[in-house]
Amino acid sequence: MKFTFGKHRLWIALLVTMIASATANAQVKLGLTAGMRFDRLERTNYNGTSVWGDDHNITGYYFGVKTDLNTPGGFGLDFGLNFCNRNINNDSKWGMELPINLKFNINAVPMFRPYLLAGVSAYTNFEDIHFHEDLWGDSESWTERVEYALNLGVGVTLAGHLQVGLTYQIPIGTYYYYYSEADKSPYGKLAKNWVLSVAYLF
Repeated sequence: MKFTFGKHRLWIALLVTMIASATANAQVKLGLTAGMRFDRLERTNYNGTSVWGDDHNITGYYFGVKTDLNTPGGFGLDFGLNFCNRNINNDSKWGMELPINLKFNINAVPMFRPYLLAGVSAYTNFEDIHFHEDLWGDSESWTERVEYALNLGVGVTLAGHLQVGLTYQIPIGTYYYYYSEADKSPYGKLAKNWVLSVAYLF
């Protein structure tokens, strides 16, 4: 048993050494980022199936800060804090997004470095509940939750400082929930987003 435990300690020590070495050799940069969002809200009924003919296109923008960490082997991590504006149902809303992404950099050409990324993000509006009354007097109450999404994207880093990327966000769960007096049914909306981003790393 002592021999087995010793082998396990050896593997753990080697793993810790490798992680510490990669971290020590990692390059960390801070940066500013901004971009455009192109969202599509898909209406769903209470059991999650899509309701045809009631989708909405939404445009918006964001700005924020990010941290970019890269290792010599090409693997990296970026995370940040974004302040986002969305025009939802002709109502401009501000919210906050926290993205965390794993990256793989293709280091073939130092001045032109493409990358792939995958990760998660959480977004929430600063305002939570809204009420709306249509021309016929029917009212709707809206409750917004935190929106979780999977991120899949591509991009390029130019001269080690300028990043341009395109990310597709796949929703996890329903973002909006609302109740309509007209049909006495609860509904939800899924937000599928394209994000075009630009960042400058110092």
